[in-house]
Amino acid sequence: MKKKAITLSINLITIFIISIVVFALGIFAVRYFITSARELEEEVSISVERQINQLLVSSNEKVVLPEFRKTLHQGQRYSFALGIKNYLEQTADFNVNMRFSYAMTTKDESLYSPNIDMSRWIFESQGPFRLGDNEKKIISMPVHTIGSEPGITYVFEVEVRCNKNIELCNPYGYKQKIFVDVIK
Repeated sequence: MKKKAITLSINLITIFIISIVVFALGIFAVRYFITSARELEEEVSISVERQINQLLVSSNEKVVLPEFRKTLHQGQRYSFALGIKNYLEQTADFNVNMRFSYAMTTKDESLYSPNIDMSRWIFESQGPFRLGDNEKKIISMPVHTIGSEPGITYVFEVEVRCNKNIELCNPYGYKQKIFVDVIK
C-alpha cells in the first residue's frame, strides 16, 4: 500500500512539473508571436511614413493619401494614413474631417443605400493640431466596418481645413476620397 502511495505521489509530481513546463512554453510562444506582430506593424508604419514624406516633398502637394482603397472583411478595422504639409508660410491650426459620402455595389457600381449608422465607422474629425511653416504631419484615419454588407463599396470624403484665409484653407489642398470594399 505504501509503495502504491509513493508511486502515485511521484506520478502526480511528474505530471505537475510537465504541466508547468508546457504552460511556460505556451506563454513564451504567445509572447513571441505578439512581439513579431508588433515589429511587423512598426515596419509597415515606418514604410507608409516614408512614402508619405516622399510624396509631400517630391510632389509639393499639401495633402496626400497614398493608399485610398482597401478591401476589408465585415467587422475588420484598418487605418488609412493622410499626410499634410503646411505651405502657408506661417503657423496654422488644421482639422481633418472625414464623412460618409455614398455606397455602391462593387460589381456594377450602382448606388446603394446602407441601413446602418455610418458615423460608427469613423472618427468624423481630428484636430485641431498646429503646424509651423513647412512642417509635416501624418494623421491616422481608422475605419471599422461595423454592420457592413459584403459586395458593397463605401466611399468617404476627407477634407482638410485650417484657421487662416478662407481662399487658402477651406479646403486646404484637394478633397480626398477613401474607398472601402467589403467582403465576407
